[in-house]
Amino acid sequence: MTKEAAASSDQLHAGYLTISDKFSVDRFSSEVAAENTVREFEQWASSLLITTDEELQDATDRAFRLSRTQEKLLKFWAGPKEYYYRRYKTVMSLTENGIPEKGVVGSSRLDAVRKLFDDAVRKFHRARKEETLRRQESINRAYREDSAEVERRAREAALQGDMKKAREIKAEAESLAAGVATIIPRPIEVSGMSLGESCKGSVDSPEDMMRLVKAVADGTVPLFHKMQARGGGGEVDRCIFEVSTPVLNQKVRELGKSLNYPGVTVREDISISVRK
Repeated sequence: MTKEAAASSDQLHAGYLTISDKFSVDRFSSEVAAENTVREFEQWASSLLITTDEELQDATDRAFRLSRTQEKLLKFWAGPKEYYYRRYKTVMSLTENGIPEKGVVGSSRLDAVRKLFDDAVRKFHRARKEETLRRQESINRAYREDSAEVERRAREAALQGDMKKAREIKAEAESLAAGVATIIPRPIEVSGMSLGESCKGSVDSPEDMMRLVKAVADGTVPLFHKMQARGGGGEVDRCIFEVSTPVLNQKVRELGKSLNYPGVTVREDISISVRK
């Protein structure tokens, strides 16, 4: 732990933080005092109405003090936060989903181990399922061959005018069909494990996307589908397509109000910065 972090930590435990910008109080004697200061900012902002240049100037000065208060609070926490954050990242990297670094979501080492286990189980499950399908196909192929032979014999008997024999051969064919075995995959019986199968859809190429778009356009595929709302709030209509906001906003930044995409509304936003 650095000297700066230790000093900040000692100051934290001492229970106060001095703020040079005076809004309602200039000292956070506790978390409650900090909460009260933020609440006063919230009360001021909730009733804010600007009708004159003087009121705009006063509001801007207060907003600047708000920004300074935020900076001071963040600076105060920087030392102890770094100390504890390093330890938090260490634990998270071992046990949880990892910490996002530079925009990349990490994966913990134990998550990676679990993934190797899951992949091995899936491979085993698929191999057993494929073996079952091969055995079933072998049985079905033998049945088809036997059936073809029985049908050939029945036709020959019929052509020779021996209808009784033809009927006996057809009865043999029916008996043969009844004896075809259906292979049931042997379940994986391991204590503490359960397997569930599910299907997932994906659109894997631009060509596939165009085919889906055309299917929606001609009504083959519905545009909206009923789905269960999160939190058990009933059903909601969800569009099968999701618009990429980053892509759309990039085109808006390039073209501005001249963007003329059907169904797209361009709205103007005003950015505000406060500085001294």
